[in-house]
Amino acid sequence: MSVSSDALLFYGFSAEDVGDWGEIDNDDWEALYAEKKGVSPQVYDGKNQISEEALREYWRKTRKLLLDEPCEIGLHCMDGSAISYVCIKPTLTTASRGTPREVKTLEIDPAWRDQLKKFCDLMEIPWQESKWYLASWMG
Repeated sequence: MSVSSDALLFYGFSAEDVGDWGEIDNDDWEALYAEKKGVSPQVYDGKNQISEEALREYWRKTRKLLLDEPCEIGLHCMDGSAISYVCIKPTLTTASRGTPREVKTLEIDPAWRDQLKKFCDLMEIPWQESKWYLASWMG
């Protein structure tokens, strides 16, 4: 079995710094986000069968919300000891398996703080001031 490691550079913060994030599950944060934005995950018909049409519509709406959202949740550390982070999407730079990536700027857009704060308030993530992080993922 081989192990892969990735470098992660992002502007945001880590759950390691603020403790428990409650019901946030990194594997399904998108569904929780959509629900908090009013997109119903109800995809069953009257016979308790999954409606393919309702499922497609749910994911269409969810993808649209996620594309418009400037923040996201990800993982750093390693399998079995994963730690969540929240970041501004365009700042996330990943160097997979040591492949070099150019970092074009480390300037901070003043709008990022408000974007992160709004996202964290919605997702009920404890707030802290953000900063640049260099982290890793091994798995």
